[in-house]
Amino acid sequence: MWRLGTTEPHITETTERPVRRLLVPMFAVVLGFCAVCSYVLYKAHEAAWQHAADVANSLTSALSSEIERNIETVDLSLQAVADNIDRPDINDLSPDLRQLLLFDRSATAHNLGKIVVVDETGHIRYDSKSLKPAAANLSDRDYFIAQKPDTATGLFISQPAISRLSGMRFIGLSRRLSNVDGSFAGVAVASLRQAYFERLFRHVVLGPSGTITLLRSDGVILSRWPLQRQKPDLNLRRSVLLERLKTEPQGHFTITSSVDDVRRLVSFRQVGDFPLVISVGQSAHDIYAEWRKFALSVGAMILTLCLLTILLAIHLVRELGRRKDAESKLAVLAATDSLTGLANRRSFKDAIGREWQRSQREQTTLAMMMIDVDKFKTYNDVHGHQAGDRLLRAVGHAIAGGIGRGGDIGARYGGDEFAVLLPGTDIAGALRVADNIRQAFAAQIEEKNIAAGALSIGVASITPHSEEIFGELIQLADIALYRAKHLGRSRTETASRESDALKHETGAPTTRSASRGRADKRDSGQNAAA
Repeated sequence: MWRLGTTEPHITETTERPVRRLLVPMFAVVLGFCAVCSYVLYKAHEAAWQHAADVANSLTSALSSEIERNIETVDLSLQAVADNIDRPDINDLSPDLRQLLLFDRSATAHNLGKIVVVDETGHIRYDSKSLKPAAANLSDRDYFIAQKPDTATGLFISQPAISRLSGMRFIGLSRRLSNVDGSFAGVAVASLRQAYFERLFRHVVLGPSGTITLLRSDGVILSRWPLQRQKPDLNLRRSVLLERLKTEPQGHFTITSSVDDVRRLVSFRQVGDFPLVISVGQSAHDIYAEWRKFALSVGAMILTLCLLTILLAIHLVRELGRRKDAESKLAVLAATDSLTGLANRRSFKDAIGREWQRSQREQTTLAMMMIDVDKFKTYNDVHGHQAGDRLLRAVGHAIAGGIGRGGDIGARYGGDEFAVLLPGTDIAGALRVADNIRQAFAAQIEEKNIAAGALSIGVASITPHSEEIFGELIQLADIALYRAKHLGRSRTETASRESDALKHETGAPTTRSASRGRADKRDSGQNAAA
């Protein structure tokens, strides 16, 4: 008789053994994955906070620079008024000419209400917006009172106020006017619209509980966003922010607001050398909003991990293969300018470094040309940015068609500036390539019906010495380009180590000054106006 009881333990044991062998490593993998995920969540929690701090620091820096630049512009206008008001013939000029002399074009900026000259009694003497100033007395305004006793006040920034004439909310910026003997002669005051700050702040995305505050160093709030949370009578004279500002011009800290009991990360920065500070506040709830979604998704993934471990491994193998393919494609894209199809600046610098070393070893010449689209900003303003992109693409196609050898490299160097590297080429050969590029560019313009554009080209060629670096070649090409633009644009000029070694003695632009000029032009975006 077959006795089931004698065989059942053996069957159970032989079945459970491979199961245990499978479950134990899988369980270990799951536990390890849980531990890794917990660590990742912890680090992501920290990273979310640090990222918020970095974003807030960047925002305060950008907002501070924007506000500083606008206030400096207004202050320059006020200083011009203060300088010109002392002219002895100011009252003899016609009203139109007097307005032109006193109030420069910056006085018509969109952010300004108006600039007025107020006499020592507080009455408006001149108005940038009207030849007949309104009969108003401003002697009770803080921007008038603050300038009266002290000649060293400099630029004074007032509390927020409402214009008695237009009803506009504004902040007054004033400078003292003095008689010859130093006595008080009134003030020149500009009204900076508060709407300017509202437009500046409203586009900053900080989450539902985020705040942006601009205040004076004495705690007076000049502007706060969102507007519905602003309290006109609120003063932050004894706030943590101003205490921190006494010891450091910028930084961040965490605080629970006494106004709405919201815990916030506050980043602050002094606005230039002015008695102003800009602060950006982000609530902890908003900062961790994305992290909470991430944590929930990770938790759901861990719960299903036991059933999906094997499938996940297969999936990861496939994804790694796809990632490898994507990285290969990205490596190609990372070296290419998407608009023109040429090499980008980073890959160009890698190439010039390699070719420079090769030319040093073999003592061969290495030529480079810098190409700039003349008056490109004006071209954009007249024809539009899409036309400007078409023009840049035409330049890229012209460069690609103008260089014939496989070792030649054309690149978009930045903005409307291009560079071409020609290994083993002297000045004469580089000039022939420049002519080819010009002809190809003209053909592109005619073929694609593009509004006419012009190119300035600078050419340089060097046989490198062992102690030199390739920056000298770039600087010489930059000098040649500067010379082409200086001599009338739409031309090709050359520079060499020998002919340009006397620049310091002749007074022409030096390598450093020319390069600095080109760098400044690229950074400011005024490529066409240089």
